[in-house]
Amino acid sequence: MIERIRNTARSLDSKTDSELRSCYRSLGSVQVSQARPRAEFEMALALACEACRRSFGFRLYDSQLLAGLTMCRGHIAELPTGEGKTLAALLPLAVHSLAGRGAHVVTANDYLARRDAEIVGSVLGRLGLSCAFIERGTDTIKRRQAYRSDITYGTVSEFGFDFLRDRLRAGDVDFGGRVLVLSAADTHRRPIRRAEYLALVDEADSILIDQAKTPLIVGTESIANTELVQALRWADAVAYELADSDRIVDTLKRQVSLTVSGCRKVTMSNKPDAVTMFGRERTYEMVECAITAHLFYHRDKQYIVESGRVVIIDEGTGRKLLRRRWREGLHQAVEIKESVPVQSEQLSAARVTVQSYFRQYTFLTGMTGTASESKRELKHMYRLKTSSIPSNFKCQRKRMVTRVFSTQHAKWEAVAEETAELCASGRSVLIGTASVQASECVAGFLAKHGIHAALLNARHHEEEARIVARAGQPGQVTVATNMAGRGTDIRIAEAVRTLGGLHIIATERHSSPRIDRQLIGRCARQGDPGSYRFMLSLEDDLLSAVATGKFPFRHPGPTRELSRLWVLLFDFLQQQVVRRDRQSRRNLMRREQEGLIRSQNLGLDNYLELFEA
Repeated sequence: MIERIRNTARSLDSKTDSELRSCYRSLGSVQVSQARPRAEFEMALALACEACRRSFGFRLYDSQLLAGLTMCRGHIAELPTGEGKTLAALLPLAVHSLAGRGAHVVTANDYLARRDAEIVGSVLGRLGLSCAFIERGTDTIKRRQAYRSDITYGTVSEFGFDFLRDRLRAGDVDFGGRVLVLSAADTHRRPIRRAEYLALVDEADSILIDQAKTPLIVGTESIANTELVQALRWADAVAYELADSDRIVDTLKRQVSLTVSGCRKVTMSNKPDAVTMFGRERTYEMVECAITAHLFYHRDKQYIVESGRVVIIDEGTGRKLLRRRWREGLHQAVEIKESVPVQSEQLSAARVTVQSYFRQYTFLTGMTGTASESKRELKHMYRLKTSSIPSNFKCQRKRMVTRVFSTQHAKWEAVAEETAELCASGRSVLIGTASVQASECVAGFLAKHGIHAALLNARHHEEEARIVARAGQPGQVTVATNMAGRGTDIRIAEAVRTLGGLHIIATERHSSPRIDRQLIGRCARQGDPGSYRFMLSLEDDLLSAVATGKFPFRHPGPTRELSRLWVLLFDFLQQQVVRRDRQSRRNLMRREQEGLIRSQNLGLDNYLELFEA
């Protein structure tokens, strides 16, 4: 089939752009579900290939064509990093746009939505297709225009929140005497979106799996009243007074519950008048949230403080989740801990999980470089098959022996020493960390060794493209907090290529092997040489957050570097976290399905939530 598509594309060389557009319009709606695709299907793909050649001067690789065909069939295409997934998406978009019902391309962030829309728009515009993007801050009028385009790019938050707002417009619901006003232009009752037809998800595992742990919620928010703030401050103070025997800590689930003795101490403690307004169970929950906030949620790891607000950091991508809040009082407990203005608990007007939202599309497909570990979950949740696509070039990535150290300090010293040695030889180095705090810590150690490093984390994401573009130069050192969905290719200089390419130092094991693979995949792209090494310590977050108490182990003492047998412990604990997160997503999906059934039985909108003032 690939050979037939290539032959057809070559036969189009002599046609003008207007003739290409006419040929494309004449195809009509292509049936992609047949066992043997019709000639129109192959012609649509050939036209997309020819449009790409005219825009960029080269033809798509076989691996890109195969990935495109896979997505046309409704599969997740696992294409190795650096193989050109953005251009592979041209094929399913060209095929499905013939139906005239619109296509949504879901990206990891606003920058990629804007960039990819420009790239794809320059190609498919030759076939007469329009392409637009939506991002945070786009007004309603421009959003409506973007959704009327043939192809619309955006993040899952933008698409999901627009979906919920349209439900609210249609429902015209008065919430406890207060109408939820979204903007001046939102007085129009007609929705801004078209019905869900095609969704193509870039970084599919990150969006469909990692971001599926938190539902999308449209709600009202206001400053918390004085009594609530006083009660939360009291709970934060009480949390310090409780002994270990007064609480049960589940480090794997990040949950805390009070024991009988703990409940007794909370009940008998001195309380301000404001606390008496809340019931006994509510005060227990406040104290449990306060303990949880101090034990498991740390500044510059799970969140940052920006402009007097607690902003959640996505642990998979290292990016800020600007419109997300932890539920059930946890976010407020963190705000009290950080002494910032406390927001009242959001009253949910409408909500949808990522799983339910994407299951509404007629066609769902996607692409990523790391889906094999999650193919069973993708099949179970979204009824999506995963197909692995071979790379166009033979991979030359070298794996160096993993090193394990007893302390963080010893690990950072070893990272700095190895980095200095590699920089002296003329290679470029990318150091991957799991948190903002860790990235700034390693940058400090590098500075002590006279090494200047470019820092890429949630504080510096505006400079992302410029920092990553320079990361392949001789002697360049880049420290990055996770690398999922970065989208900017690290092009190494010829001098670096001859010396062995980009070297990656992964300083921690993440919550999922997929995130580790996303970091490793930044080197040795498209046949380039490259290498990577893991450097771990017994003070890493994976062990301190999961192993302590539940999986006790004997610390070997002040020995600087340990036996590689300790790597087995990291493997085991990482799998425990993967199972925990998978079960959490399944529980969330099950609860929502039960809620949808109840709503249908009552004749209510499945996604709108009524609440009282």
